[in-house]
Amino acid sequence: MTTPVTFPDAEELVRAHLAEQLPGRHVCTQLPDPDEFEGLLTGGIVLLERIGGTWTARKRIDNPRLEISALTRSLEATNDLLKNLRALVEAMTGLTRNGGVVTHTGEETGPRTIPDPSPDVIRRGFVASLHIRPA
Repeated sequence: MTTPVTFPDAEELVRAHLAEQLPGRHVCTQLPDPDEFEGLLTGGIVLLERIGGTWTARKRIDNPRLEISALTRSLEATNDLLKNLRALVEAMTGLTRNGGVVTHTGEETGPRTIPDPSPDVIRRGFVASLHIRPA
């Protein structure tokens, strides 16, 4: 009998790494409560959501697709944060943390504006794909 393969949580792996690299930014997998949102928006909010991808136990690899969004109050601040996010995700190849090893990173869709219900929030994001193996 073969031992089942357990994959790390891709969202949490990327979230923990980005939070460490971006002090002063709120990096999350769910938007904060409305009473906290405004205060956190000042420093910038990074939202990560797994939107798909597949894993193959036989090959011991997870291929998550993550939508990564930057939210601030200005286009310039959002674009600056987004540039940093793209570079940080690209540099994750070779990273080992949270029980996983990132063996590949790529960008499926480049930066785009994502409509937000609030006219005071500028949200832009991209979709990243990663290959993650258990450590």
